[in-house]
Amino acid sequence: MGKAKKYTLQELKDKELYALRIYKKETWNIHFAWTVIDGDIEPRSEYLKSLIKRKDEHIKIREEYSQKAQKIREKINTMEQRSPNR
Repeated sequence: MGKAKKYTLQELKDKELYALRIYKKETWNIHFAWTVIDGDIEPRSEYLKSLIKRKDEHIKIREEYSQKAQKIREKINTMEQRSPNR
């Protein structure tokens, strides 16, 4: 069995921040798509037209991503509070 890699606090925070950025980007993509669809702008692409059919599903996904992002923020805050370098 190999040894588990020991991460520094900064490496752990960077990993969590990377995941947070992904969730924020996906949440923004869903938000932007629905802003376009619900607004006066005519959705011209097939992708936007396909989104209309799945609005409820996307809203649930967005809420799920928001909850995951909140958990990551809490995890980062906990890491910073436990850090002896405060």
